[in-house]
Order: sequence, then C-alpha cells, then structure tokens
Amino acid sequence: MRLMPIVIFSLFSLFSAGFTGDVDVNGAFNGKGSQGLPSGWTFNAYAGFRPNPEIKRNDGELSFGQAKGKNGFGVNSKPFPVSPGGKVSLYAEIRGSGMAYFRIHLLNKTGKWLGLGIPKNLKLRDDWQKIELELPVANTKPDELTAQARIMFGTGSGGKLAIRNLKAGFKPGRYIAGRGGFPRGWKLYLPVDPKFTPKPEDLLKIPAVFGGAAAKDIHPDGVFFDLKNAFGVQKTGNCAWLFNELTVSKPAEFTIGAGADWWITVYINGKPVIDTSKTGNVSGKLEISNQTGTVWLKKGRNTVAVRYVTGAGSSRLCIGGPDDFSDRESFKMVKYCFFDDFEKPMKRSGQPEITSGIISSGLLVSTRKGKYGSNAVLLPKMKIAIPLSLTDARFAWGFRLYELNGTLSGIMGKTVLKFTRSGGDIQAGLEENGKTIFTMPVPISLLPADLLFTAGMDGKCNLTVKSLADSSRHRRNGRIHPPKSVLLELSDGSSVEIDLLQSGLAMPEEQKKRFPFKLTPAKYFDPVKAGWKLAFEEYFEGTQPDPARWMNKYPDHVYLDGKGHLIIKADFDQKKQLRSGGLTSRQFFGYGWYEARLKFTRQPGWWSAFWLFGTGNHPMLDGIEIDIYEDYYTRKAKTGDPLTLDHNVHTSTGTTQKSWNYLSTIPAAEADQFHTIACKRTPFEISLYLDGRLIAARAAHSDYDSVTFDPFFHGGSPVKLNAIFSGIPMRTWGRSWSDPAKGKFPEYFMVDYFRFYEYPADRLPAVRWKKTVKTDLRLLRPGTKFVFEAEAEPSLKTESPVREMYLMDNGAMIASSTNPDCQFEISIDPLYYANTPYVNPGRSGIVPGLDGLHGFAVFARDAAGMGSCTEPQFVLIVPDRPTSPYQGKAAKLPGIVNPAFYDEGGNGAAYSDSKGNFFNKPGKKTFRPGEDVDAAGNVIGRVVAGEWLKYTVDIESAGDYRAVLNYGTPVRGRNHRLYLFIDGIPEPAGIFTLKPHKEPHWKCSEKAEIRTVRLPKGRHRLVLVPVGAFNFSNLEFTKSNQ
Repeated sequence: MRLMPIVIFSLFSLFSAGFTGDVDVNGAFNGKGSQGLPSGWTFNAYAGFRPNPEIKRNDGELSFGQAKGKNGFGVNSKPFPVSPGGKVSLYAEIRGSGMAYFRIHLLNKTGKWLGLGIPKNLKLRDDWQKIELELPVANTKPDELTAQARIMFGTGSGGKLAIRNLKAGFKPGRYIAGRGGFPRGWKLYLPVDPKFTPKPEDLLKIPAVFGGAAAKDIHPDGVFFDLKNAFGVQKTGNCAWLFNELTVSKPAEFTIGAGADWWITVYINGKPVIDTSKTGNVSGKLEISNQTGTVWLKKGRNTVAVRYVTGAGSSRLCIGGPDDFSDRESFKMVKYCFFDDFEKPMKRSGQPEITSGIISSGLLVSTRKGKYGSNAVLLPKMKIAIPLSLTDARFAWGFRLYELNGTLSGIMGKTVLKFTRSGGDIQAGLEENGKTIFTMPVPISLLPADLLFTAGMDGKCNLTVKSLADSSRHRRNGRIHPPKSVLLELSDGSSVEIDLLQSGLAMPEEQKKRFPFKLTPAKYFDPVKAGWKLAFEEYFEGTQPDPARWMNKYPDHVYLDGKGHLIIKADFDQKKQLRSGGLTSRQFFGYGWYEARLKFTRQPGWWSAFWLFGTGNHPMLDGIEIDIYEDYYTRKAKTGDPLTLDHNVHTSTGTTQKSWNYLSTIPAAEADQFHTIACKRTPFEISLYLDGRLIAARAAHSDYDSVTFDPFFHGGSPVKLNAIFSGIPMRTWGRSWSDPAKGKFPEYFMVDYFRFYEYPADRLPAVRWKKTVKTDLRLLRPGTKFVFEAEAEPSLKTESPVREMYLMDNGAMIASSTNPDCQFEISIDPLYYANTPYVNPGRSGIVPGLDGLHGFAVFARDAAGMGSCTEPQFVLIVPDRPTSPYQGKAAKLPGIVNPAFYDEGGNGAAYSDSKGNFFNKPGKKTFRPGEDVDAAGNVIGRVVAGEWLKYTVDIESAGDYRAVLNYGTPVRGRNHRLYLFIDGIPEPAGIFTLKPHKEPHWKCSEKAEIRTVRLPKGRHRLVLVPVGAFNFSNLEFTKSNQ
C-alpha cells in the first residue's frame, strides 16, 4: 500500500484554497481619510483605545506606533455586504511587537451595530509574516439579521504594528444557529385527516388528543422516523402529526432542519418555520439539510409541531437541530503529530506484529498492518495543541480497524473513548468523569473501517466510522471538556489489528457543490426503446467459446454446456488448490448498455463476477475497471437472509488508485434464479440495473440512492473496455466465509447471454479542440500555466443545444463552463486543484497527489443530457531538480544509453516510480538498492503510465541523429509508446512506436526507431516517458548520415 507523504500545513496554507479576495476595503492603503488614515479607514471610537497611536505610511505600508490606550488601539474598514453562516477571509503581511488581533463588527442592513465577531489573536515578530484568516459571520440579536460587516484590527496596549497587502473576501455558507437538538421523546398522532387544519393556539402545547388521534410515544432513529408500520398501509396521503418541546434558559437563535417523503410543515410556537406543503421534498435525497429554518426561541418552553403527509415511496421523515447538522459534518486531518502506515521498519510502541493482506473485499490492494497484543500501548500519551487562530480546527486521532477482541481505550484525561468486543459486534462508548456521553454500535460487517475522533475548543466532539466494506458512514456527537492529549492502549487479554494510526489536527471538509447539474438516473431503462443499436450479442451456442470473439486461457474450467450456456467451474486440482477461470471479449466496447443473464454463486472460497476492464488503469489512456457485480458477500448470508452483491469502480488519478463501491441485496427466495444484470455507461453516468430496474443502494461517497457513479463524485473514462466473466478463487482474507474447505465443489457459474447496445453517436454533440497540438503529450514544470480551448456544436440530428462544457483530468471534473466556445487556463498545483473531485479520496482514504500522467479532455453535454468528448491531451509534470550522472559517468553520444543507468538523485528528481523494484528479490544481489525503478542489467520493466527517467548525456556534436530502441511486449490492444524529451522542452524530440510481437514473452527482441532526432552539442539531459506495457533495453544513437 502506498500513501502520499505527510504534509504539515502552515497557518497560511490551511486557508489559501478557500480565499476569494473579492471585497474592496482599500487594503493597499491609498488615498487620504480622516486622522491621517487611508480612505475608507477610521480609528475605533472606543474609550479604551484612546489616545490614537502615531501613523506612518510608506508605499502601501501602514505603520502604527506604540499603542498607548488602556486596551491598545483599533481601526475599522468601511462596511461591506455579508450573510450569516459565511466567512470573511483575510490575507495580509504583518510585523511588529506584542499581540495583534483581527475581528469583524456585525451590522444590519441599515448599518446598525449588532455586535462583534470572535477575534483572532496573533503574536507579532520583527520580520514580515504572511497571514490568512477566516472570521465567521453570525446573527447576534433576535429578529435582527446580520447584513454587513466591518473589519477591525489593532494591537493590545504597548504593541506596534505594520501592515501591507491586506486583501479581504467573503465566502457565503449555510447558517446553523444555536446548539443542541430535539429531545428524543416525541408524541405521535395518526391517522389524521390531511385536510384537518388546527387553530394556531392548538399548536402552543402538547395535546392528549389531536385531530381525533390519541398521543403515542415514539423515538427517532437518530433524526429519522419511519411511520410505515404505524400507518399499516403505504400510500400517498397518509397524515400524521408529531409534537415535542424545547426548553431554553434565555432567548436563543435555533436552526431547524427537516426532510420528508413527501410533504412536511414544522411549526414553532404556532408559527410555520418550514413548509413544503405545496412543493414536497424537491431536494431529493432525504436528510435534514433538505429544508432549513432559523427562529428565535423564547425563554422557557417552546412547542414544536410537525405535520407530515406521505408520498407513494415511503413513510420516512427527519427533523433535527443545530447539533444534528454537525452530525453530517466530515473532518479531514490537516496536521499530523503522529502517523504510521506500518509500511517501513521502525521502533514502535507496543511492539506490534507486522502483518500483510488486502485492504478490503473488492479492494485487492496489499497493505501492511500492525497487530497488537495484551496491555499494549499503541499511542503513548501525546499532547495536541490547537492554535487559537484556527477556530474550526479539532483535536483528532484515529486508525483503520481490521479486528478487535477485548477493549481498546483512547484516554484523554478524564474523558475516555472505549471500543469493546466480546464475541459479537463492537460497542463504542464515550465517558467523561464516569458519565456516559454517547454509545455507538460498530457491527463487524462494517470492517475494515476508518475511525476518527475529533473534539473542538467549544467541547463539540464527534466519532466517525467510515466503512470500507460498504462505503457507509456512521457518526455520534457529544460535548466534553476540550482534551489536550490522548493515550491509546489495550486492556489485559485484548488484541487489535489496525492500520493508519494517527493523531493531530483535523478541519471540516469543504462541503461545496460537486456537480454542476442534477443527474437523475432512470428507474427503468430499455436500450431498444431508447433507440440504442444492438452492436454485439453472444448466446454461447456450441461446446467451446468462439476463439475469434473470446479469449479463454482456462478451457478445463471455462466451456459451453451445449445448451446455450457459458459454464465457469470452480473445483480443486490434484494439489487441493481451488481453481477457476474466466472469459474475456476480444472486442473493446465504448459507451453503451452492457447486459448479461446469469446465475450468482454461493460456495465459500471463490466468487463470480461480470466486469469491464481495459488494458490498464489510466482512465484517459487505457481504461478503468467497472465491477458490474461481484458476489463474494453471498457467502455470508444465513438461511433466509437476502444475498449481498458488491459493485465497484476502480480508477486512478496520477499514481493514486481510487475505488468506490455500493452494496445491494437480492431476496433469498430469488438467489438461485437467473437474473439479468446490466450497466448503463455514458460520458456522465455509470448506473447498474438488476432485472430491468435501477439497483437501489446508498453510500457515503455520493448523493445517489442507486448504484450510480459519475465524474463529479467519482470518476469516468471514455476508453473502450473488454467485457469479462470470471470465477476468482479468494486470497486468504481471514474470514470464515472465504475458506474453500467449507464449500461444496464443484460449483458452476452459468451465463445465458451477453449483449451490448451502442450509445447513439448520431445524437451526440460534436466537440473538438480549437487548436491543433503538435503532440498528445507535453512535459511541464510544476506550477506552469497552460490553456485548453474547445468548442462544441449540437448534433445535426437532434439540434439539441449545448448546455455545459467540462474540463476533465483523468476522468474527474476540474472546471466547467456554460459557453460552448470555452477556454480553461489551469496550472497543476494544489491551489488550483483544491476541493475539485480530482483530489477526492476513494475508499482507501489516500488523498491523490498531483504527480503522474494527467489526461485532459473537454466533455460537452446538451439539453437532452447527451454527451461526448474531445480526444485526450496529456501533460506530465517533471520537477527541475538537480541530478548527477550514474556513477559520475554520462553516456556519450553517438553511442548507447543503458536505460538502467538513469541519473542519481532519487525519486522525483532522477526518476518517478514508487512501486518498488520487482527485480530485487530477497537473498539476491541488489541492483541500485533503495530505488524503486524496475531495473536490472540493461533492462527497464513493469512500466506504468506517468513514470519517467532522466539521463545526463554528453553529445559530441550538434546535428540529426537516428535513435534505435530495443524493447519487447506481448500485449495487444494498446498503443505502446516511449517519448523522448530533451532539456525540459515541453514537446518531445521524438516518439518510439512499439508494436507487440507474436510470442507471449517479454524479451527485448524487437526494435523501434526514431529516424531523425535533432540533438544539441554538449552536456544535456534526456527524459524518457513510457506509455503502455512493455520492457525496454539499450537505446542507441547514431549520426543520421552514418
């Protein structure tokens, strides 16, 4: 398992991605205002700030002499518009002595002063320091909405301050006011006539009888109610009322969130706060953020009344208070005090046994883990300090949990978070001074799972459990005294297996809109009725698969039964090893409808799968993996339980692999029947269907209620893919249901037919690059700005207008435009890519870096939802870092460049490759120890798109040269290339085109050439960039006239 390097963020870098700088407060300090200040600035009139300090102004720098006021001094900007829930962002360069502060004054729309925001205090230094802060905007007065703000800054008494380059911005946000939630005990009244209209005074107290229905006690599941059983019959128009009380000691602002399937009205003290009685729950997915309203609660008791009317789909509704919104909040680590992924040898507390295995079912990536025994201290007592300037930061610690027996405790002073298991599921419990704050079940079925505990300076705390098994997310919130340290230890007789052990600071993840249009997958889809053309069909007639259409390496396990079925058998061989096989289409298929009729399997130790795959995992070059289904979880079902299927998409961004999954179920009574399962694949959608219906599922990684992937939450690919049916023996997964010894064999995976319907090309918009580029691959330095221009036209057949254009990088959206004649200026750097889908981690939790090969394409979408894209253009970022020739000897040209003698300087300077040298085996002599390039002798092997190698060469004379490369590959269906760059020039000096040989070996027995490559005289650096799957050996340069 490979993780990105740990990054320790500075105060400046934490907020740079969110800074807007769109508010004019005269931060250049120009013009003349009152009392010697720049225009738009005034001294604060507070008596404790008098007398005003001396002022000096010099070329944009504003300096204040020693503050002589009792409380220092303060200056105010002119007002600017804001709204509650947003944040004022500030950037400045400051220096001086003492403590500086920055805060905002809050005003209503007429300029009436409402109060002060929370200050940010900073210690001043003699040298200039860059700062960037965020100041939250809130409401402070009943019935007075904050509409404007003024920036105020200054120092305490005796302080001195110089400031320059002040910039300000405002970022709107969702306003959540108040604290707490609703009491768990509600009163329920049903059935009630939906036409019943109570008087306002009837909503001021909890009644014994309401609308003719007597009160019943009911408790929600978190914030959700399901009244289906209470109603008895699911239908449109069932009506119920719910009542509760909120008691506060003084008037307080309070935000309510609600959602319903389908109509809901929420009243506070007889007045409607939320009302969807006319529109219904138009926001889609049911959650408390569907509808929000903020009210001022009066001192004492406040009556809450909820009117609910069902739609046809379900009887579910939800309602919550301010703390319940934080239950939806996600956090990410931004500063590590400690991190261990168990990949490297090191001295570890608790002396864990280092084990190896896959990350998760469906995520077959090898990783190392730590297995700790009785009384082990996993994390010695460690202090974690939250800077005062980071009001949103939280104390945090966590780990990836694989197995637990006994009790694991996180001790934070008088606060303890315990995870306990004694044979069944895990129970999490948070206690403080012996008082239970919350409990939370963690079913074993969720493991492996990422556990993260966070706590803020305000005492709000949160435990999040994110399952890698089913992509669900579970949370519990509470309030504790802010912790300052954590110690993680096992109790006597306990054991635990974990990965990614960490502690430090966490920040809320940016919850920005991640998709620019609403994708609504069709509940039912018929490609024939949609006019999609049948392009391929296979009914498996005969006794063996047609070798012209299918690749079959396992004829003993993969054959036809003569009755129109493909059979894939799983059985033991003579060595008692479970064997199976698979069938792969020779044809590659693009966007369209993939459909198969088949039976799922049940026996432990193997699983069946219907999946799509290209020739690699680069989404713009050689494809992605779409697991239409894998049925390993059917082994876990008990008699009568529904069967579980797993559905995955695996792709990559740069060198980081990403994966997402959904789980779905099949009734046990239908388990052994034939089922038709299908994949609808378009430029903006991958949706899966079972027996003609969109498969229902939910996962934390998306807003869909179906098995749907897209390039805004996940990733996509325009590359054509093979269709594959396979039986796969399990690795040692450490689960009883994966043990083949408990199965009954042989077992047979049976497929009735396979069909593919093409996405209709004649109905697609035409999109193309506006400028012809010399090459499809450019080599650039980090931070280089470059431009993409594209244009699109409606389909000639449909004339549907083009609505949106999207710039995709490796299948993930990074920019969009509503102009069909568009231009995108980008640079591959953290600031530009922050908060784009590109850097969203998949199930592994690894945040992608920006290294590796970037494949760009512009996608066009028309008013009918049809889409198409340009041909890809590739960019590779190669840092300009110093290197030296291998063993001090540069290759001389004309002559031979041994590819294994790449420069010295390490990963990221002399080469890019981090998967380890395959040829360096334990017990054998190691070539270039400590380096990751797959090199041996004069051969480079196991290349991956995005890798590169740098060579220092001495060229005898300038002129035209002929370059000949020795290589070998048996892989067909790919465009194998090796690019040659010189001295960092963006365009390649030449490109080797590599054709596969007929033999199945990888020996470098073939030759490719660049007939003419112009080389300059003297010492220069060559960069070789492989794209494809091949080995390559010596590269010889000769003068073209020789």
